[in-house]
Amino acid sequence: GTGGPGYSVKKENLITFKDYDIGMANASQFFIVLPNSHKKSFDGEYSVIGKVTEGFAVVDSIQKVEVSKDYKPVNDIVIKNILIQEN
Repeated sequence: GTGGPGYSVKKENLITFKDYDIGMANASQFFIVLPNSHKKSFDGEYSVIGKVTEGFAVVDSIQKVEVSKDYKPVNDIVIKNILIQEN
């Protein structure tokens, strides 16, 4: 989404992003760090809130979808199922 709930998440400035980390962009948006991305640009700017531990091929395929001129996917990308586990 592009909106927000009206609150924010405190930045964790000492976190270094790694491949397949999940970052919180703001209180309602997240992103997944892909291999060969500019990970250093996320450090100190966003919080790491999780990590993809399986299904890497699915995540990698998302970056290959057709996008519009403003880099939004032409067709919606929908997460139908997710499992969140604590360490």
